[in-house]
Amino acid sequence: MRLLFISFFFLSFSLLSIAQIDVAYKVEAAIDMQTFTLHGHVEITVRNVGEHPINELPIEIWPNAYQKKGTYLAQERLEDQKIDLNFGNSLELGKVDSLNFNATIYFDNVKSTSIDFSSFNSGELYVLNLDQPLNKGNYAVIYTDFRIELPSSHFNGFGADEYSVRLSKWFPRISGFEDSTFYVCHNNIERYSLLNKSSLQVSLAVGKETNVISSIAASKSSLAKNNKIYFFRIR
Repeated sequence: MRLLFISFFFLSFSLLSIAQIDVAYKVEAAIDMQTFTLHGHVEITVRNVGEHPINELPIEIWPNAYQKKGTYLAQERLEDQKIDLNFGNSLELGKVDSLNFNATIYFDNVKSTSIDFSSFNSGELYVLNLDQPLNKGNYAVIYTDFRIELPSSHFNGFGADEYSVRLSKWFPRISGFEDSTFYVCHNNIERYSLLNKSSLQVSLAVGKETNVISSIAASKSSLAKNNKIYFFRIR
């Protein structure tokens, strides 16, 4: 029996915490080490704690950085005279499926039944445009399932190879918000992040034969059929 590893990185190398919005993530996910597929569900609660109204919520989908020639990651590799990302096959580049965003908006803690949003997908960025502004004290709860065929780790060290998976920024995340402006952080070589004040709860199911190495300690683990489930929390 071969030994498989998952490295799990919750934080990037360069961080700047800002306090225009509070964000809470709840993630339930599982990894199939036979197909190197990550699938699950994420719930994102975004509360406006600043003075400026919010009319849109940009959501970063970093695994999509491998999919299009015009992404920051692809451009950086071209500048380094590396063309492998542009000509990689479908198995090497991976794929993001099953993103279906739904949102509920709460005004003064009262659920709104009239809010719709439109989404704009441009590679690694989805923008949810609200038809009413999110003012101070109001919040939005966003839901989506996701399924990711992980890309090869050959390109920038993150993704899958025959014996291991290295994950970083693998689930949908709200872009950094500062001075009433959202700043998109792209998946690139430097992997810089402008972070919102946030909390994180994650449950990750993996095969019993798989070892998990994380940048933070798991709060607990449990067994379920043929899987081991790890629980992580950042407040």
